[in-house]
Amino acid sequence: MVTTKTFEFCRATANEGEQKVFGIPPESDVVRITRVYYCDGQPVTHTHISLPGHKLPGMEKLDIDNHSIFQTIRERYRLTVQRAERWFTAELPDAESIIRMGISADTPLVSIESITYAHDAARRNTTSRCIIRP
Repeated sequence: MVTTKTFEFCRATANEGEQKVFGIPPESDVVRITRVYYCDGQPVTHTHISLPGHKLPGMEKLDIDNHSIFQTIRERYRLTVQRAERWFTAELPDAESIIRMGISADTPLVSIESITYAHDAARRNTTSRCIIRP
């Protein structure tokens, strides 16, 4: 059984990286989500997601606990992912991942950075970090 625990779910001013990825001006906002996914009670991923706020009005007010982010976006906002670019690297966990996933500092992890695109080729979402436990 897959469950989630959400640590951050808010609307915030886009940082420089988000502005660059989404091609938005400095005063733009994003929806940020940080959560840990569990499989049968064991933490398996620590995920950070940023979404361009102008495409998702009111999203930060929704109940997302144990709900798929992409299913929620598809059903509520009628936006779907058509393609994605992904980059994989091996990393050691940061302090936040160590605490939230209950792992040691020398646990090797897979980090996936991705940018997804909607049907209109617009960049919709960047998962700046998705840490997968071996």
